[in-house]
Amino acid sequence: MGYKNIDSMLDAVTQYIRSEIKDQSVEQLTLFARQYFSFNAFDETANISVEDLYGAVLSHWNLFLYLPDGKVKMHLYNPSVEEYGWQSSHTVIEVVSPDQAFILQSITMEINRYGFVNQLVFHPVYWVHRDKLGKLLEISKTEFSGAVQESVLHIEINRQSDDKLIKQLKNSLQKMALCD
Repeated sequence: MGYKNIDSMLDAVTQYIRSEIKDQSVEQLTLFARQYFSFNAFDETANISVEDLYGAVLSHWNLFLYLPDGKVKMHLYNPSVEEYGWQSSHTVIEVVSPDQAFILQSITMEINRYGFVNQLVFHPVYWVHRDKLGKLLEISKTEFSGAVQESVLHIEINRQSDDKLIKQLKNSLQKMALCD
């Protein structure tokens, strides 16, 4: 923690990824991570440990690896070191979808309808190429031949401990976003 600026934070996350991941996916994951955190307000992430930044991006990366054509995937959870290998004091909502107009606004409006406050929001967009089953083949932050745009949303809300309420919110968000 105590990063001087966004670049030093991105460098710390990249270095941590390289120390943890030893296979061919490391280059794609570092590109994903640098884009993931590039457009956030630095003061919102400046005091998050590199381990927790890594855990957040790795969790979302795993959700991102497979996305069948035209589908939306979502994960809503309370991260803890014991269960997920990273922690947050908030409830986390992760979404991967084809890029579409107003996806962020629609999801945040639904969250707000429940009276929850968005504590942290990341919304990078990637250019990707996938195989017929939805497996990620190539990722870029810029357009390339045969690529389509996909949105990634990471939203943190006030931590919710009521499992019934979490399930209700997830169901509501899935219906709104047309998730599988």
